[in-house]
Amino acid sequence: MSDADWLKITGKDPEHYDFTGADFHMIESLLPRTAANVPPGVVNASTCPPGSPDSCDPVSGREWDTKNGDLQFACIFALPQPKDCSAPQYLGACDCTANSPNQITPLCVNSGGTYTQTQVFGKAYPSLREMVIAHKMGMNGIASSLCPIHVTPVNNDNPPDPLFGYRPAWQAIVDRFAGSLRGP
Repeated sequence: MSDADWLKITGKDPEHYDFTGADFHMIESLLPRTAANVPPGVVNASTCPPGSPDSCDPVSGREWDTKNGDLQFACIFALPQPKDCSAPQYLGACDCTANSPNQITPLCVNSGGTYTQTQVFGKAYPSLREMVIAHKMGMNGIASSLCPIHVTPVNNDNPPDPLFGYRPAWQAIVDRFAGSLRGP
């Protein structure tokens, strides 16, 4: 990745809390990342505060009131199949359980202004520390999104869809090891 790419991901000097140039999606925050709450120098802020439509932001849905119990999302992605969070098999493994702060997020079905216990999106949090480490590793570092580009393979995976699931990350790992396994 270029220096400009890394700047969008980590900011100018994240180890000293200088996020100048960073995209707001990568800012770890309990508060909505609107203009009033992003650190100085962040290149943009969310225009989708709590109460906005759940699809307002194509990357993270919208900001939400975490009630100081969770972080804003870096990104969200459609689940291949919705999860009924009231079902016993999802106990402790679902974001839309009754009375959970996460139930009022874009992750859960909004039916006429009321959020249900049906989870339709997965989430990833900003992972700034991990990105700083990957950047410092130079050519040995591998960075990839935790939100898949395609959650179901295109054309029934025939030919194999390179953007399905975590294939982009796996391909980067394979390419990196293949390069080091080649002889001189």
